[in-house]
Amino acid sequence: DLLEGFYKIKNNNKFGLADKTGKIIQKPKFDFIHARNEKGLIKVENEGKIGFLNIKGVVVIEPKYTSIMSEKDGLIKVEINRKYGFLNAENLTEVTPCIYDYIYEKADDKYKVKIGNKIGYLNADGSVLQNP
Repeated sequence: DLLEGFYKIKNNNKFGLADKTGKIIQKPKFDFIHARNEKGLIKVENEGKIGFLNIKGVVVIEPKYTSIMSEKDGLIKVEINRKYGFLNAENLTEVTPCIYDYIYEKADDKYKVKIGNKIGYLNADGSVLQNP
């Protein structure tokens, strides 16, 4: 199963990756492996959680998120069990923990966030401007 320069390998119902020479670059440990995205990252799933590998097979985002949205304004919106946060799109580190019930679209260079019925704001980089 050639996956854009890689082979998806399977062992005991778990998937891993081999390069085009057949060298294993990620041992089979994922429930599913998807194609690479526009950033060259390979989406993986384990027990309903999503993460990403780089093209060397190294886990760059642990599969712990319920959903991972596309990059926008240098941030990646992520979700864990209906709570939202942000990853820095450049280095893929968490800049905002998944504690918010909702994160609104950026306006006036900040994000409005909601926890319960309380409203707060995040800076454009995802750091806290005002706690809810």
